[in-house]
Amino acid sequence: MLIKASGIGGTVKLVARLACQLPACGFDVRLVVPDALESQEIVPWLQRQGVKAEASSAVTSAPVPSLRTMIRLARLVRLSEAKVVNIHTEGSSFAPLELLAVRAGGCKRCIVSPHKAYRARNFGYELGKRVASRFCGAIIVGNRVLRDLLIGAGIPERKIHLIPGGVQALIRPPSRAQAREHLGIALDAFVIGCLARLHKDKGIDVLIDAVARIPDPRRAICLVIAGDGAERAALEAAGNELLSGRVRFLGFVEDPAAVYAAADMFALASRREGTPLVLKEAARFALPCVATDVGGTRDAITDGETGFLVPPDNPAALAASILRLMNDEPLRLRLGNNVRLRADAEFGEGPMIRAYADVLDSQGRKAARSC
Repeated sequence: MLIKASGIGGTVKLVARLACQLPACGFDVRLVVPDALESQEIVPWLQRQGVKAEASSAVTSAPVPSLRTMIRLARLVRLSEAKVVNIHTEGSSFAPLELLAVRAGGCKRCIVSPHKAYRARNFGYELGKRVASRFCGAIIVGNRVLRDLLIGAGIPERKIHLIPGGVQALIRPPSRAQAREHLGIALDAFVIGCLARLHKDKGIDVLIDAVARIPDPRRAICLVIAGDGAERAALEAAGNELLSGRVRFLGFVEDPAAVYAAADMFALASRREGTPLVLKEAARFALPCVATDVGGTRDAITDGETGFLVPPDNPAALAASILRLMNDEPLRLRLGNNVRLRADAEFGEGPMIRAYADVLDSQGRKAARSC
């Protein structure tokens, strides 16, 4: 597996779970990430999860690889003797040049797993996807929006496999009191949780603006943001100015269970998304969510039943939905119970692993026949 990623986000976490679980299905998984300054923390984190991972200059997080990178990738694939290569991208692109390099390295079957539902920039971009899809044995997507976008771009539907991301079941999560004591948060605070990379796409600036609009004469609100990224300094400055003592930036959190357990609700104000795993993780903790209606968030939230969906870049709408949950505890508990039941029924990790294994097995058998 190759990951075109520049930080530890939902894409890397999902691929880590696949890499951990697929060996039990009979696969020998080797995970390769970009050898770049911004991704240096990925390999140690993956290894702590029990993943066989390495960084290589044969993989890049850049949209277009250099000729030298392509040559290195072809050599890496040839030396690995991989039967199937699965390329995971943070965006919706198909990494066409990487596909050519994989084929040049002798691998007959390649799977692409784009993770975010971005609309095509122009006709040339869509044409590039159609051409690139000819070099793919299969395309795995995590939400219906991305599947429909690819079909609309002319990608053969037979090549597209919809496999929703799944999350682990809870194992001895901390209680609310334990979590709040661990984080240093008062028991009577109203805690809004958020886990996201501190990147413009995640709309943390919009979330801070929204919370600042909510009347809070008792200063009961505590916005807890877990995650790191290039925008952290600017966001901390904005948070301190607008929320003065009512926002906590935790940085990257290895185990976010305490963040979920401490929260009364979860919020995600992304401008662009795939299917956010954090929404499914929050569902395991019976947290109603308010999120922007972008990408595949509708695959995780049913508006009005398990949470609320609002337009992106609309802090007023986001504030109104947060305030509604804050002021109506019976509603908050009902939505939380609904989303926990849905998580138990639909968001399990097992079905995702089995579906990926089926696609990999199918592509492996086709590779064997083509030799």
